[in-house]
Amino acid sequence: MKSIFDYLKWRGDLPFGQDGINEVDGLIFSILAYIDWAKIDYKDRTLDQVGVLADSFSRAAGDLGPRVMANRIRNLTETLALTVRYGNVRILDYEKNYNDEVQMQFSATTFVLPSGVRVIAFRGTDESLVGWKEDLNMSFCDGIPSQFEATRYVQEKLQPDTSYVLCGHSKGGNLAVWAATHVKAPERCELLAVFSNDAPGFRSGILETEAYRRIRSKIGSFVPESSVVGILMEHDDYITIKSKGVAVFQHDPFTWKISGKKFRYTKKRTLYGATMDRVLNDWINSLTTEERENFVECIWTVVSSSQAKTILDFSSLKKFFSMQKTFLLMDMGTKKKVMSILFRLLTESAKIRKSIPENKYSEY
Repeated sequence: MKSIFDYLKWRGDLPFGQDGINEVDGLIFSILAYIDWAKIDYKDRTLDQVGVLADSFSRAAGDLGPRVMANRIRNLTETLALTVRYGNVRILDYEKNYNDEVQMQFSATTFVLPSGVRVIAFRGTDESLVGWKEDLNMSFCDGIPSQFEATRYVQEKLQPDTSYVLCGHSKGGNLAVWAATHVKAPERCELLAVFSNDAPGFRSGILETEAYRRIRSKIGSFVPESSVVGILMEHDDYITIKSKGVAVFQHDPFTWKISGKKFRYTKKRTLYGATMDRVLNDWINSLTTEERENFVECIWTVVSSSQAKTILDFSSLKKFFSMQKTFLLMDMGTKKKVMSILFRLLTESAKIRKSIPENKYSEY
């Protein structure tokens, strides 16, 4: 099998009651978290009941940015609605919370399997600039608003005698691990699994805490062989998987290769992936917490001066010139600090590239 759609052709007629949720299902639910369910009359309905609302799916997936990704998510959701496996999955609670003031982009959806198992899926970073700013804040904050929201959301959705699964793609995977570590589950409430799909790691010592160690065996962390996002910051063990995507485009979950009920594993990263791992993490680790914060805030000042709300807004040259003007008007000390940090990135890149034999570059 090559893709999620191939998996559904093979496994779509088998209900979760006969074959429980697996890592590929975890990715599928993570993708469903990108749907804006508020634009669909979803409340307490099953996927097959809302699947007839094709126009609604078009609207719900249309805010995700690149049209090709929106179309894939819409096609996936409509396909799921026609399967025995997913058709009776109930959509229970959807939340979306954007807050420019506290710099938070958060969204989560709860799905209920016919057995009663709750699958809580967290959305990754979307096209909103506030979402990208919150991601950057991870580099110097011990906790970001969406992580605290994720814990609160899970805490509210859990009930005694309930089994649950947490999952997410990109930042959504980070939120799933964070929530699993921090939530105080009710009595006889069992965490079955946590699926983290190409998610950034953590800055703080969360991986060393007793709370994390208690749930560590439940975590399935998957990173494509040339991933950039999934190797940022501190990480525990992860499984490297194959993708038909190229370089950074492997972050697209629709490019991941599947074998049966699992992803296609590989024993090593590509040269590109391993090099980016060393360059970016060596660079980040070379900066003090204060340097990281000052750098991020300076970049944010420049970007926000454009009045853009999403990444797609930068197609306007007017916004680009506005950012350029803002940077040029900054005091010389600030500009020197920013350029010094960027120069450090170039230095790390050149140092690591120099250590790689020339004949290895063909692997790029």
